[in-house]
Amino acid sequence: MKNQRGFRRIIIGILLVCLCIFPAAAGAAAKASASVQMEVAPSHVANGQVFTVTITFVSTGDSIGALDAKISYDSNKMEYLYGSNAVFASGGNGGISDSGSENEFQKSYELTFRAKAEGSASFAVSSSEVVGYTSGQDLGAPNKKISIAIGSGSPESDPAETPASSSPVPGEEEPIEMQADGKTVYVLRSLENVTLPEGYVAGMLTLGEEEVPCARGEKTGLLLVYTVDTSGQYAFYCYNAASGTLFPFVTVASSGSYVFLREGTEIPEGFEEVSIQINGAQVQAWRQTSGPQDFYLVYAMDEEGRAGYYMYDAGEGTLQRAWTETVEKPAEPEAVPTPAPQKPMGYLETVASQPLLFAVLAVFTAAVVVLLVLVIVQARKKKKHF
Repeated sequence: MKNQRGFRRIIIGILLVCLCIFPAAAGAAAKASASVQMEVAPSHVANGQVFTVTITFVSTGDSIGALDAKISYDSNKMEYLYGSNAVFASGGNGGISDSGSENEFQKSYELTFRAKAEGSASFAVSSSEVVGYTSGQDLGAPNKKISIAIGSGSPESDPAETPASSSPVPGEEEPIEMQADGKTVYVLRSLENVTLPEGYVAGMLTLGEEEVPCARGEKTGLLLVYTVDTSGQYAFYCYNAASGTLFPFVTVASSGSYVFLREGTEIPEGFEEVSIQINGAQVQAWRQTSGPQDFYLVYAMDEEGRAGYYMYDAGEGTLQRAWTETVEKPAEPEAVPTPAPQKPMGYLETVASQPLLFAVLAVFTAAVVVLLVLVIVQARKKKKHF
């Protein structure tokens, strides 16, 4: 009886502990939630100015395990340039797809735009899904919308603090004039207050006989200079050190970020060279002489510095890796001379040319001789006996 009572007490104790733990765990999971915050820098944006929108997801009660969000923006007033690795955007829509870890309770993403028209531009996280790392539960679907006021002209400055200058670009110290895509641009001598594209670090390069600041791709090795054109549009350009020329720094997000290249390409067989506009810049491309008109072959480099051909869908604004046959003909196989027919070897020549066969025949012959000798000896012994 005592043993039964003790066993019952143990069972009751375990049940009480479970009743205490489960509600606490459920309460903790219920308290876990996620929210989204957005910030624009600089706070005052002028038409033609490059600015950054930072999206931050914050979770409480559980770390972020996975995150998916849809974004939208006013493509008539703002042009997407580039963003964080997990961000993709084009034509007014985009998204974020990322994963977290045990200790990540906050995830931030930067999207860089250029203002292209005056007025109020909208930007929104239209929908999202944040999943907890520990609980695996949905932490919520935070969304938010902001308006970005785009003013006229260039960013405000105090004329009294701006000394008179003969520079062709007001407010910029002796920029270097260059040609890019048939228009005049000015390479700036300072990257102060300029947000570099993700994956790029500040450096220096030589233009002619002058040193200017640049952004260097840590994995791609691409060199970018910051420029402004005669209409006041600021933009990064890729610098080709071999030819000393500039071409637009154009990126497209399609499960990653890609930069369009120009050097080192040849027209693939069955394609004709064309120029297409992507994100407001001209990009070298090729189109099949007989095929769909919205698909173009382009030469691009991914975030890891791997360059190759991609098929660009102009309707969707996406890239897909393409396979192209080489235009070079394969090398003809070397002719192998046909050996002259040889006269068949005789029996003795065959035996002499194969040492192993010769040894086997020699041993066999010796054994036969020994047996014959033994047979003869035995026969003689029998005759003497009779």
